[in-house]
Amino acid sequence: MRWMTWRAPSITPFEVVPTAALMPAAERAMDAMLKMPDGARAATKLNMRGDFSAEWEAFIPEEAAAGWAGPYARSLTVCS
Repeated sequence: MRWMTWRAPSITPFEVVPTAALMPAAERAMDAMLKMPDGARAATKLNMRGDFSAEWEAFIPEEAAAGWAGPYARSLTVCS
């Protein structure tokens, strides 16, 4: 059995192109990024969004009390 190893695609992080070449450049970058394994993309997204998600989750009770209060508000239970 032959083992295959995965190599990260070559992605130029900042490619400066004229306006007319913007869509093809964006599609090249997207194609390269989508060649990464799903697990790697998911881990990166989780790492990048983790702090924001934790702060937003901690804000739920305050948002529910202040943001949803009003004359038509009903009793709400916030579940985690």
